[in-house]
Amino acid sequence: MRNRRAVLATAALLSLLPAPLYAAPVEVLEPFVPPPEVEGTGLCSASAVSEDPLRQFGFFDEGTFNSGINSFMEDRPTGAEGRLEKVVRTVFDLSNNNATGLQLSYGDFTGLMSPDCEVGGCAFYRGPDPQTPNGEIDLNDPNTAFATRFRGFLNVTSEFVNRPVHFAFYADDAVSLTFFDKNVGAVSVLVRPTQLGKPTWRTTNTVTFRQPGLYPLEILYVAVAEHSALEMSYLIGDFDDYELGASEPGSVSLEEEGFTPFEPTQFFQTLSGSPSFPDLDQCQQCNRQFVGVDGNNGCPSSYYCNEAALCAPCDTAYYCGASCVECKGDTLFCIDINGEYECAQCRDDYDCCDGFSCDPVTHTCNECNVDPDCPRGEICVEHSCEPCNTADRCAGNSCNCCPNGINGTQMECAPVEPGGTPMCVECLEDPDCPDGKRCHVPTGHCVDKIPENALPNCCGDGCVDCMLPEDPNDPQTPPVPFCLPGPVGTACAACRNDMDCGEGQYCLSGECKECVQDRRCGLRCDSCGGDTPFCIGPFAETAACVRCTSDEECAGTTCNPETHECEPGCMATCGEDTPYCDGQKCVECYADTQCPCGNTCDLATNTCDISCKTNVDCLGNEHCRWTDEADAKECALGPMPDNVACGGTLAEICSVSAVGHKGADPRTAALLALAALALAERQRRRRNGDPS
Repeated sequence: MRNRRAVLATAALLSLLPAPLYAAPVEVLEPFVPPPEVEGTGLCSASAVSEDPLRQFGFFDEGTFNSGINSFMEDRPTGAEGRLEKVVRTVFDLSNNNATGLQLSYGDFTGLMSPDCEVGGCAFYRGPDPQTPNGEIDLNDPNTAFATRFRGFLNVTSEFVNRPVHFAFYADDAVSLTFFDKNVGAVSVLVRPTQLGKPTWRTTNTVTFRQPGLYPLEILYVAVAEHSALEMSYLIGDFDDYELGASEPGSVSLEEEGFTPFEPTQFFQTLSGSPSFPDLDQCQQCNRQFVGVDGNNGCPSSYYCNEAALCAPCDTAYYCGASCVECKGDTLFCIDINGEYECAQCRDDYDCCDGFSCDPVTHTCNECNVDPDCPRGEICVEHSCEPCNTADRCAGNSCNCCPNGINGTQMECAPVEPGGTPMCVECLEDPDCPDGKRCHVPTGHCVDKIPENALPNCCGDGCVDCMLPEDPNDPQTPPVPFCLPGPVGTACAACRNDMDCGEGQYCLSGECKECVQDRRCGLRCDSCGGDTPFCIGPFAETAACVRCTSDEECAGTTCNPETHECEPGCMATCGEDTPYCDGQKCVECYADTQCPCGNTCDLATNTCDISCKTNVDCLGNEHCRWTDEADAKECALGPMPDNVACGGTLAEICSVSAVGHKGADPRTAALLALAALALAERQRRRRNGDPS
């Protein structure tokens, strides 16, 4: 209001209004959410100028003040009719700092935010006039009448709970305070309409909060003329509430009574604790009738009218996206996807059903996103787990590639029994084998003749039952349920392919072993290769493929024991034929895993060789044996300890001359022969039920 005579005339008429009765203490039972862990950013204020304060403010009593002032505010939409909104980010000590007369604008608390605010308090709205281009509005002008509505959430911490909390206002001219209980609704704490003669008031009342958390509140304030002041403070503990004019006997400074002004960090604008808008000074109030209603309802796109009747971001499952709809059905979560909030299936893997994972880009529940999301023996193909059933990735070989078979071509990947695990096979029937050989279907290998007694319940000499416990005296010991032909005769084995073993294990010549080898590394027993060809780690759970595990693998440089990188790194740029740098030069290989499936690296020439080195280079139902050619090895069917030459009879196995290779250490060869004998003896004990 800019007409001083009109202001004074209104003030004279207001002097005739009776004072309302003093309010009784109240309880507020349930907050909307628990206390946030962050600090608040202040209350949202909306102010509007009055050209006729007598008509618009002057005839309200305790029962009509709140509805009347709210109607006045709602008749003035944001920015169109002069409703001016901003976040109050200061101590709740507001003043137009009018120093005339009794300096009533200064209130009880002074100099709280010096030098940002004047001595009497921080200014009311001062800023652009939405009705006048390049115009300014200053609510601190003593000749301006206005109303301001403050909204937000008070953070009630544990120190406020189940104790008398006295809310106090120093106000010139009129004020009210209302809290909103989650179940009860509006709870009026105090109402002080305008009254001339006592335009400046100290008024207090007690609120008891039963739970900590965020409670919506609304403060309505009216300034009619000259002095404008509004201070809000609190005191916890014993105090006799009162309402008196500022100059009446018994009306004592609230600061002297021990009250504490509210800080902006105690107030929030959203239930999540985040500001309403990216600009911390920006906020927008909405009509309370739209609280909790789907849609924007006067708020900008992607904003809804929240529990404090403020426009808040639609970033929750209840109000999500541009239209602020509830996330339902298969899309229960509100997710920020490329800067826009949308209802989606999941936030992370925990939101998906067992066995499914959350796609980090689309936030949809997929059966898988990467291979480790799938069970053993399967890989992720277009977000679905598919069996490893190709020669390049075969389930029975831990989804690694199949080596070459008897005819020099790559083995196929196929189950040897209906519904069984795909495994690397040379054959599924006799016509698949060359030179009149027969197909031993249980192993998928071509053999000279089908062995007798080759069933799990009748295996080898003596018709051993492989399905019985391994230790006849301990029925809890697991059986070794497979019957495999081999160099020491047909015998029981724990496995024939990797899928017969548990997680983090693979099949090594008929026995399950930990996946801590270069060709079987980690829980999925993947083969290392490329620039990280070596496996390090004592257990499959922690094993990983690295560049080096020792200095010997760095060709003259040093292996960093922490990063497992060669230092200094290789500066060579390698080509297609020699793709790997061993630390000094480009080579075809410097590790076995850099060679085609089943091949190994000849470290003398750094080239790939078709020969195996140990049983690890062979399938689970094979072993690596010496051939007739000097220093040549090949994978052959059946379990056998590493590097033992095998003939057709046990006598030949026992012959040291047949063990090892040309120039071999006789002692080493003898030890290897004894290992072969131990395997044969194990089978004898099983036949005879001998526990020794």
